[in-house]
Amino acid sequence: MHQPINHHWFPKCLMQPWVSSLDSRVESFYRHPAKVASSRKSLKGIGSERNLHTLEALGDEGRNHIELEFQKIEERYAIVRDLIKEDRFHEVTSAQRGEFAFMLWSLPLRRNVRFLDGSRTSTEGWKESLQELIDKNIAQGKINDRYAEDLLNTLGKGIYFDAMLSFCKEMAVDLCKLNWAIFRFNHPRLKLVLSDRPLSRKVDFAGNVTFKMPITPNHLFIASTKLAADQVEYREEFSEILLVKTIGEQFRQASRFVVGVEREPYIKLAEVHMREVDQDPPTGTL
Repeated sequence: MHQPINHHWFPKCLMQPWVSSLDSRVESFYRHPAKVASSRKSLKGIGSERNLHTLEALGDEGRNHIELEFQKIEERYAIVRDLIKEDRFHEVTSAQRGEFAFMLWSLPLRRNVRFLDGSRTSTEGWKESLQELIDKNIAQGKINDRYAEDLLNTLGKGIYFDAMLSFCKEMAVDLCKLNWAIFRFNHPRLKLVLSDRPLSRKVDFAGNVTFKMPITPNHLFIASTKLAADQVEYREEFSEILLVKTIGEQFRQASRFVVGVEREPYIKLAEVHMREVDQDPPTGTL
């Protein structure tokens, strides 16, 4: 029987720009157990869960189908991320924008609680429709209870995943229709942080939609109905205010952890803004 595999529900490619060249780790802020703490951690040890996306009843080639699909999405995202990191966002093609947007919309699907809840509902539907056939095969000794359970979970996970992936592609098309901008911060002391719920979606009173997500410690992605650069809060003279506001938002949005470049001065912000573990996120957080 295969050994349990740690699948990352939070993509490592998102955290990679925060990895220090000195120790190959990030500063991870988290609640432990009743207060906020931080420590140096490798990406391998953050945001993973055993067999979260494993399709148990399939053979070796199909068992990690979901994880392999996620890997493709991450690899395409990383190409755009690196161009942004090198201040070459203007070189990103329309196709790459689509892949980047697809990655952002797939983030809720990666979240362990949402994925397990959604796939469980799908599994129950399959269980009802196949129960008689399964009971018959168990009675005849063709399969055992464990295999039947694995089969139903596999069907549920697979169908839910494929359906949600199609939905993410549709939403990515809509995201690509917005105005995109990358804001680079050159603050001498402060850097952006990244929460495990990194993408925010806000709608103002006029119906204008704005998405925001840190891409590197210095780069913030913004997509909006209006051209973001024309809005007051995105003017160069207010860049420090935008930087501090975004850092605070990332701590408030976090479910389990936030990664940063270093501990100070962020630990104080974490203590003020980080919410209880697995609380419902602020409205509009993806």
